[in-house]
Amino acid sequence: MTEHQKPVVAVTVGDPAGVGPEIVVKALANQTVWDACLPVVVGDLEVVKRAAKMVGVEHNFHSVTPDDLGTGSGEIPVLDIQAGGERAEIGKISAEGGRAAFEAIRRAVELCLEGKATALATAPINKESLRLAKVPYLDPHRGAEETHECGLCVHTLCHGHAASVLLHAAPAVSRNR
Repeated sequence: MTEHQKPVVAVTVGDPAGVGPEIVVKALANQTVWDACLPVVVGDLEVVKRAAKMVGVEHNFHSVTPDDLGTGSGEIPVLDIQAGGERAEIGKISAEGGRAAFEAIRRAVELCLEGKATALATAPINKESLRLAKVPYLDPHRGAEETHECGLCVHTLCHGHAASVLLHAAPAVSRNR
């Protein structure tokens, strides 16, 4: 499969105070991920860099815009949402972490609906952080389904870690289901 044939997958970092950013950074060190898709990290660039340093993974990250997704530069693309996630203290539940996690999912859903990403994968979020942030949905995936009619959210457990996958179709297709 050539680079242009691979699906672009928007990968959110989850709650920036939790294990999500570390999981994402470690996953991107696995070549099988790159063989299967073109991942684009959606979150605060500083959070991603902090996680890479914490786990000792050497990656080069570069900030991209929604129009740059899937262009491939040899570096890991990050859609830097600048939601203030770096202010969330690691290991602590906070409104800052909830806002950043919610904003990353919201932006990733938009990328899918605009046809700029093929799929979305999320790292773990913390519902108490979402509650503190007073976001409109404590389950952002269900909120995406309801507000955008974008498809079906599937929650799964893999190797002891929870993950969510949002399956979507073009808006015209999903409205006719």
